[in-house]
Amino acid sequence: MIETDAVHPIRKLEYAAEYGLGLLGESVVRKLADAYPMAALDCLHEYLQMNGERLDQMHPDVLNSLNVFDRYVIL
Repeated sequence: MIETDAVHPIRKLEYAAEYGLGLLGESVVRKLADAYPMAALDCLHEYLQMNGERLDQMHPDVLNSLNVFDRYVIL
């Protein structure tokens, strides 16, 4: 398991989705959910901004794990 703070939580979710690391994905989602209600979305936006990416470039399984679906509008 990746236990370092040097790796962004969203990157960990990407690794979990790409390599089938279910426990890693679950632990990251659990930590984000425990932080505060909007932690997952704030973390996602921060990650996208840091990397110059758009929401449509994110792995679909990462978005699903964060409960972000294509029918939602995120401002």
